[in-house]
Amino acid sequence: MNRIFVTPKTDTKVRKPVNGHLDPKGEEVNEEGYWLRRAADGDVTISEAPAASPAADLTKAATGRAKS
Repeated sequence: MNRIFVTPKTDTKVRKPVNGHLDPKGEEVNEEGYWLRRAADGDVTISEAPAASPAADLTKAATGRAKS
């Protein structure tokens, strides 16, 4: 399934279909009808994911997993 990066447009919380609310800084999610409707309603913006910092890439490579 395709992934998209969504960011809330407003200062309000945007509910995810499962497990809470969208991170105010944005999150990568599955491209599905729920998020496309949120974008059409003006609740979120679909954009490119921000580039990961080099430090995060080094940590991920060293530990074999993403930094939490």
